[in-house]
Amino acid sequence: MNCTRCGSGSRVTETRHPDSPPRTWTGEVKKASKVVTWYTWDVVVRRRVCHQGHVWHTLELAAGDVEGMVRESRT
Repeated sequence: MNCTRCGSGSRVTETRHPDSPPRTWTGEVKKASKVVTWYTWDVVVRRRVCHQGHVWHTLELAAGDVEGMVRESRT
């Protein structure tokens, strides 16, 4: 995955899910959890860092869960 700010390559430096033990960026996991745990607990938050030092977090869900969330939001 490329950096969202500068476009350079990046790497995953840490991976968490809602049941992970507390770490330095527990707040980011909690924020992500609030977005999707109404539908599923099967979520992974990854901390990414690019070669220029920019840091961001990505949220990963199963495709079926995303489809279900969209379907439910329409009703």
